[in-house]
Amino acid sequence: MEIRTGIFICECGPNIKNLLDINALYHHFGRSEAVATARVLPFCCTPDGQTLIAEEIVTNRLNRVVIAACSPLEHEHTFSSVLTRAGLNPFLLQMVNIREQCAWVTPDVREATAKAITLVQAAIARVEFHRPLVAGEIECQADVLVVGAGIAGISAALTLAQKQRKVYLIEKSPCIGGKAARFQHMFPDLQCTSCVFADQFDKVLHSERIQLFTTTRVQSVAGYMGNFLVQLSQQDRGVDLNTCVGCGLCQEVCPVNVPDESHEGLPQRRALSIPYPGALPHAAVIDRKHCLRFQGVACDACQVACPYGAVRYDGGGIRHQIKVGAIVLATGCDLFDPRRAPQYGCGSVPNVITSMEWEHLVNSDGPTGGRILKSDSQPPSTIALVHCVGSRDAASHECCSGICCRLSLKYTEKILQDLPETRVNLLHTELCLPGR
Repeated sequence: MEIRTGIFICECGPNIKNLLDINALYHHFGRSEAVATARVLPFCCTPDGQTLIAEEIVTNRLNRVVIAACSPLEHEHTFSSVLTRAGLNPFLLQMVNIREQCAWVTPDVREATAKAITLVQAAIARVEFHRPLVAGEIECQADVLVVGAGIAGISAALTLAQKQRKVYLIEKSPCIGGKAARFQHMFPDLQCTSCVFADQFDKVLHSERIQLFTTTRVQSVAGYMGNFLVQLSQQDRGVDLNTCVGCGLCQEVCPVNVPDESHEGLPQRRALSIPYPGALPHAAVIDRKHCLRFQGVACDACQVACPYGAVRYDGGGIRHQIKVGAIVLATGCDLFDPRRAPQYGCGSVPNVITSMEWEHLVNSDGPTGGRILKSDSQPPSTIALVHCVGSRDAASHECCSGICCRLSLKYTEKILQDLPETRVNLLHTELCLPGR
């Protein structure tokens, strides 16, 4: 079948007409061999505009429609209905947002017009591959799986649980909250992190509609939207969550010390330990990689020390199978490895630390009790905060991290609060606060 595409350009009053060269836009596509017809309308969304579009579809035997106007969120449904009334499948429509994405954000008329032409050209190429679809209903599961129990995952789980859904919340680590839960202070006003999130964490742990799986990963996903069959693999933590009260007696007698990864390896932890003060669930977990018992040594010191019988060595991994209608991925982030940027000296020059090492340093449970001290236990007279490490750089990531400027401002506030005589230097490519 011959593809016959019609383009309808909306002036949207002065919103587009006065900010783009509408004539240039029209003439560019009016001469295009890929376009059967092109029209400029004062308003595409008005009853008169809708009627004209429907008539053009019938008269020119159009089987694809591109509308260059406002946001699809505002009027895609409107124009889909126009196609239906004209006897054309509504899925053969492609909208182009030349108002919010061109006219309103690009001051130069010529540049805005060039951008609009590019977007419309892309829409013409795309709509050719649209196929007529039929809307229908299927039986689906209302339950939802949320992968990742950081702040984003917890917020998603709590919101979904309000809709009377069963929510499965899984987290690969032994505790919830992600990296943010290990911060003592929040941007921008140094609020207590645990105080801010305590209510959300408590709701997740005690909600009847949220089932939490820690030390759990997705093994496989089968099915389709609305009906997924998910296999989960849960690693045994060696401690019964229902019995452990988080007293810490077991970790006191553990003879093995290893670097604490949760705090960037700065302090030592035991092979059996509570991940960090305030961790939720507040229960110990065995690190099988370093535990003597799992290395063939007959050690049961932690089991003997536990007055509640919570330490169990014979537990194995557990497989869970769940059925859900949707899956939310809130998998968090990984930190940039500063060794990939050796010019900054992190790891080779004393007193050059990462943001997470800083967070642990200023934490009251950290190695200095929250005091800002150098490796020689003296307070610094000058501190440099280097932004954009690993971002806005073609050698690593060209995009902005969206977070380092906020963190640096938070660190500056903390430094000036604790060390008012210390000079702080902010070294950045460009100061950027997304969402502010």
